[in-house]
Amino acid sequence: MLAALLLPAVVFQSVELKVTQSGKDLGTAFVSHRILANGGKHVSTRLELKSPGREVTVRQEASYDSEGRPTRKLQQVLENGKMRQNVLATFDERGAQVVAGGKSTRVSLVAGAPRALKSEFWFLRDAPTIGASVRAYSFDLTRREWRLTDVRYHRKTAAGHEVESEMDGRTTVSVLDARGLPIRIDESGGMRLERVNPTAG
Repeated sequence: MLAALLLPAVVFQSVELKVTQSGKDLGTAFVSHRILANGGKHVSTRLELKSPGREVTVRQEASYDSEGRPTRKLQQVLENGKMRQNVLATFDERGAQVVAGGKSTRVSLVAGAPRALKSEFWFLRDAPTIGASVRAYSFDLTRREWRLTDVRYHRKTAAGHEVESEMDGRTTVSVLDARGLPIRIDESGGMRLERVNPTAG
């Protein structure tokens, strides 16, 4: 998928997912993404978790250039409507510039280290072959550090495209639709995100 002016396809795409932990209902997630006019990508996630007397909302946004290199990331955490965390990272050739709690911090990445996660465009714009893989450093806003990430297109099933990603020895298995949006995500530790309407779109 290319820039909006070049395609008749839908630009903005969004799905709703149910969030569970070892079978227990935790809340709802909303994921959307779109191709930008410059060929890059913007993705937005909102996680709404509810328990007695407590509501937590996690908002995440990320923008990438056309090669899958991050240009901007934002994470906000609200608890019962009050802002608890607001972290913004912008990126240049030296690494990340992080602003949080009124302080700005440089988090460098060694020159030449790969940071282009081309898997961000799988099925949305690009058509990977089964077995395709990407290894690159991804910036973690929670830990505020660069982390080596491996992504592999494992197989195609009746449910969708199965993609595995590994970071720090923890594996996440995602089933994606023909637009690259999640149908199901299984994370290490038992958390599952599953689309409310698997046939939507």
